[in-house]
Amino acid sequence: MPLPLRKTSLIAVAVAVSSAASVASAATPYSAPSGRPHSRVVTYDRGTVRTLALQAATTRSGGHLTVRATITLRNLTSGTITRFVRAGRCISGSGAAPACRADALFSVRLAGGETKTLTPTITLRQPPSKVDAIELAVQAGRRQPAYFSHGDAELLLKGNAWRGPSAGATYGVAFPAGDDRAKRLNFDVPVTDPGRAYVDVIWTGTAAPGAPTTLGKCTGSVCTTGPIGPAQARSGPQQFGDRFDVDNDGHSSLTLGVTDVDGTPLITAALPWPAKVS
Repeated sequence: MPLPLRKTSLIAVAVAVSSAASVASAATPYSAPSGRPHSRVVTYDRGTVRTLALQAATTRSGGHLTVRATITLRNLTSGTITRFVRAGRCISGSGAAPACRADALFSVRLAGGETKTLTPTITLRQPPSKVDAIELAVQAGRRQPAYFSHGDAELLLKGNAWRGPSAGATYGVAFPAGDDRAKRLNFDVPVTDPGRAYVDVIWTGTAAPGAPTTLGKCTGSVCTTGPIGPAQARSGPQQFGDRFDVDNDGHSSLTLGVTDVDGTPLITAALPWPAKVS
């Protein structure tokens, strides 16, 4: 059915990777701050590290959140490199770029050409209700970058990730094929009016911009999905870009999918609706 589109204080970390000391610092936006609530997942491909998965399933109990994350990284170089995964609750700041703590910070060492998957379970204190967000990020150093766009990947989740009918679902992005057909994604959903947001999508790879791309509006595991197409002004060789308004219609999450013409899944992504469901 086509969519009606216009156009934690750290409690525990169970991971099989080396651990670094917790730190706290504020995020700074790459553009002017916006008070609009955002849900967002973004990855970058600068020829050094490719993020093949950045996902989290979050549940709540007794004022704490349990975050079960999946992070898959590939070293695109021939030398050994280290990346740091940061996770924490957001405590203040704007909807577009809240200040998020590094309640958990751990390192990932990758040999030349190596691909590694990590599945940490992280317990966080629930964030303040005014901010209502948590963040996972992949970055080159221990210290948080001044701009989140200077990292390798970021997942910003709002409270519908752990409340309501879509709580506990897996949010974020995965690139199942793991090849150059799809290399990076920007999937950003800021609320513009009660019950309405705009969707900003950019994905790149050799299959772009023509590989079939879909958007789904979901409540729990039930989704209504329809195709979206590349906007001429935002797309080009090896880049799909589109930006459009979407009405909530009572749904609690959004999905994005890209499938190659031969049926191979290239991108699977999902985000919680970034504000209280109307």
